Amino acid sequence: MLKYMPLKGIIFEKIKHFVGSYPDLQNKSESEQFQIFCLFHLLKEYEMDCEDLLLGITEGGDDFGIDAIYSLIDGHVINSIDEIEQFLNTNLRY
Repeated sequence: MLKYMPLKGIIFEKIKHFVGSYPDLQNKSESEQFQIFCLFHLLKEYEMDCEDLLLGITEGGDDFGIDAIYSLIDGHVINSIDEIEQFLNTNLRY
């Protein structure tokens, strides 16, 4: 039994377990795995799957810019213009 485990070790163990649940993430770099792990937990109330998370990640890194961006309308993740149109057509109130 471990009496002391640094926070970094705990986080890496959690990420390792998370990545084990999503085989598509195993070929990603550690930084990409960390990013997806963080996004998953930040956005878990929206029940986004791994594919949705990957769609929102912007290209590149180490640029101090935007790492990911997602569109939400009334708590629903929007991944395409078609989804926006569908949402507007079903939710318009006159």
